[in-house]
Amino acid sequence: MNKILDMYEPLIKTYPIHANITSILSTHKYFYEWLYNNHIQLFCTTYNSNGSQDTYLDTYKPLTRVFNPFFETQFIKKDIIFKSKIDICEFIINSIDLGYYIFLSIDVFFISLYKKSEHSGHDIFVFGYDKNKKIFHVAD
Repeated sequence: MNKILDMYEPLIKTYPIHANITSILSTHKYFYEWLYNNHIQLFCTTYNSNGSQDTYLDTYKPLTRVFNPFFETQFIKKDIIFKSKIDICEFIINSIDLGYYIFLSIDVFFISLYKKSEHSGHDIFVFGYDKNKKIFHVAD
């Protein structure tokens, strides 16, 4: 058995968090209106007394996935999962079966495809699974 939730070519690809959100929201009726209101890049240039200039541009909006009118965000801390003795793979499969996408923080040391010899946290986006192959479909 397998299931893959809809994803489309993301319009913004700079950071995974933006790419993942735009890949699932791009078919929504008001997506472009939301996109233009949340991703217009404004910046301020300051000219110093010595003639140099400082330009500051921050395109990362960590709350984009929280304050979004098109989907509901739920946060579950890992200690709840561990304390409840929930099988994380079954939890992800059940969530996907209910139509939920999963943003998940992992340690890439334990994922062979990353080929890392050190522990390092990294966010991934789970949008499907294949039980026969024992794999998850993940965007990075």
